[in-house]
Amino acid sequence: MATVDTDTYRMIRRLYTVDGLSQRQIAKQLGVSRKTVRKYCNGSVLPGNRKDYQVEKNPLRVAIENEIIKIINEHKEAPSKQKLNAKVIWQMLIKSGYSVGASTCLLYTSPSPRDS
Repeated sequence: MATVDTDTYRMIRRLYTVDGLSQRQIAKQLGVSRKTVRKYCNGSVLPGNRKDYQVEKNPLRVAIENEIIKIINEHKEAPSKQKLNAKVIWQMLIKSGYSVGASTCLLYTSPSPRDS
């Protein structure tokens, strides 16, 4: 989808409000789709502005994250040979009744670049 620059936006608004052309005539004259002309004729949308949105986390993923963090914190003081790895945590989650892939556990147990 091509974006409309500010000059084209102003031209659409002027042709619609001042000159009184129909949306179809404006689209034909400027070589822009009628859908785009309709959107900008209303004036509620400005070119280049994007609608803000929030990505909501899946509730199951939030529960799994909390469970993994809880498991890691419980075993933090364990000797080095008894430290948990992703596979062990994944098996613990499966036994707890969660349906999760092993790669999900890997995200939380792999050391960050700062830790090296």
